[in-house]
Amino acid sequence: MRHSAVVAVIAVLALCVPMTLLEDSDSTDAASTTTTYRITGYVNEEFSSGNIGLKGAVVTIYNETGDPLGVCTTSSADAGRFKIDFDNIPISKMYIGFSLAEYDLRSISSYASEIDTITVATGTAYRLSITTWSASSEDNVRECLITSSTADGLNCFTMATTTGTVTVYVNYGGQGVRGANIEISADDGRSIHGKTDGSGGCTISGLTIGAYTIKVSADGFESEKKDIVVTKGTATSIFEMTEKTHATYLGMDLVHFLMFIGIILGLSLALCARILYHRVGRTKIDEEDLKGE
Repeated sequence: MRHSAVVAVIAVLALCVPMTLLEDSDSTDAASTTTTYRITGYVNEEFSSGNIGLKGAVVTIYNETGDPLGVCTTSSADAGRFKIDFDNIPISKMYIGFSLAEYDLRSISSYASEIDTITVATGTAYRLSITTWSASSEDNVRECLITSSTADGLNCFTMATTTGTVTVYVNYGGQGVRGANIEISADDGRSIHGKTDGSGGCTISGLTIGAYTIKVSADGFESEKKDIVVTKGTATSIFEMTEKTHATYLGMDLVHFLMFIGIILGLSLALCARILYHRVGRTKIDEEDLKGE
């Protein structure tokens, strides 16, 4: 009887051990198959010749109160692509924002709303609309591509620079004018100054895109000015200077006129001296004649 009880206990333990191992195996498998949810897409830079992936754009996902949930910085190596991963399915109400020094967001993808927005530290964030998650090429990753599948696609987030560069060339007689003063001023009173180098050129960068007036002045030349619209990239403005017209006196400039006057005065003084000399001499002769009489 006692022997039968021992056998029964051993049998029960034999059944429990495989079940315990099975449960541990199931929990290990569950842990190893945790799904990552990824929001991905492309940020491109706007060019007249087409769009290319933008490097250095900071992409941030926010909740509705403006708290960051995830962030990614685009790289040129990945053609401007961003990937933001979450351990669980993200909350339904998410917003996406973009920032890069001297760049503005010009267009957004159809997955984002321009109507439903929030204000964040870097500007504006746009409500995302995500309904489906697709299988990724990576194991245990579900993703939502919220733009076109390439950086040059039309349905992407597009940014463009907010500054430009102006190069001014100052010439006279086919030669560059060294040391010419350059002033580039905006309608709001902002102005930047520079001087031309030996080639007659002067480059000024970091100008906010918009309308400006360029003024050029140099010793011996008439001052010149032109209006210019600064866009992204580099704009060039060339000035052909005009030599200053000098006032004339009897057909002579001031220097030569003064020399002429000096000569006239000198001759006049010499003539006066000669006349006085002759008068004094004649007076002496007359006095001697009177004494002789």
